[in-house]
Amino acid sequence: LILNLIPYPKLFGEYFFSILPNLTAGGSFPNFYDQSIYAFLFRLTSNTVISKYLAGGLVLALFLNILRAFKKQDFVFSVSYILALCSIGFSFSWQHHLVFAYPLILILLLRNIQKNKYSLIHLVPFFVIWGVMVLHFPNEASPLLSNPFLASYQTITILVLLLHSAPKFKF
Repeated sequence: LILNLIPYPKLFGEYFFSILPNLTAGGSFPNFYDQSIYAFLFRLTSNTVISKYLAGGLVLALFLNILRAFKKQDFVFSVSYILALCSIGFSFSWQHHLVFAYPLILILLLRNIQKNKYSLIHLVPFFVIWGVMVLHFPNEASPLLSNPFLASYQTITILVLLLHSAPKFKF
């Protein structure tokens, strides 16, 4: 009955049961332009299975945390947090996908300003994060990029931002 409501049910089924699972499965060898959590963990471990499960667990934990706190936070913050998480949470994230983290950076900066925190110690970290996000190495063969932390500098920046801005667990 539900499939009758969907236009082109054959294409719908093919996309959701064939194409989408392959996109989210991971398992490929990431290149420099892949800034996903999976790529970062693969650069550290060189193991596709461990990287896939660790990345999935981290994304799930961050996602469940924001859902748990959804009632306590405002809608705009929650949506911007989920956008930032999705920008690195899939099995492959091009560097230009990371623009979806900008709303979260801007919201957190504006909240600091709203709380009258104009000092450099409160504002500089946001400008550093923004600067790192737009930084681009002109040559992917740079010897600096053989270090997995430097090759995943944008992913690490967004992870720090997500972990810092995540609603805190209360035990």
